[in-house]
Amino acid sequence: GSENLDDYMPAITVCNQQPLRSDFHIVAANNSLSDMNQLFSFLGQVQATTNVSFETMLGPAGVLGGYFQFLGRDKAVLLGHEEDELIVDCYFYTMSSAGSTLSPCKKFGIIRRVSIPQYYNCYTIEFLSDGDNSVLAFGFSLTLYIDNWLNPVLASLPPGYNQHNSLGARVMMHPNNTAPQPQTQSFAAAPGTKVEVQFSGLNRVRLPEPHGDCSESHSGRAYALDGVK
Repeated sequence: GSENLDDYMPAITVCNQQPLRSDFHIVAANNSLSDMNQLFSFLGQVQATTNVSFETMLGPAGVLGGYFQFLGRDKAVLLGHEEDELIVDCYFYTMSSAGSTLSPCKKFGIIRRVSIPQYYNCYTIEFLSDGDNSVLAFGFSLTLYIDNWLNPVLASLPPGYNQHNSLGARVMMHPNNTAPQPQTQSFAAAPGTKVEVQFSGLNRVRLPEPHGDCSESHSGRAYALDGVK
């Protein structure tokens, strides 16, 4: 069966389209991380001996995704945007017996980091029910700081690389407790603009017991349902 949920509040995942924070090269130096030039030099040696293209070696995510894999997740996340740098304000529109109001996301929800090679540090925001549904969420408001002008270090990369030079953020709404796919299922939010999105939820649930008798059938189908009691 299915049920329309007027109080359905999806999870929201936000990513900066420029994966690296503007001072990533300083952070890399302070944490003794490999410089990107070292990566390019190594790949150049591999390419000279194998004739494999940079794009193939770095994978579909492009050079920055390749750098993420080169460093490993634990080190790469240091170069991405921190939560408080990307998310300036986060509020749920909530309703209770006292009326409707704007409530800080962390009062009734959680914000967790999701590491993705294409965008490094994304953040998923989820509304958590208080158990008895005395407080419901019916919307959210986000203010993002998009610190993603073209970094001089990135501008100096050899031409032809898949750089994330787009300005703005990627925003995705998805069911709670599911893995976000912002690289394919999100929309863009340009800097300096206000974006409004309307959404509705559809929850599909299995019918409870008692169920019908399911038995083998010889009528061309593997199984047949005799009926629902």
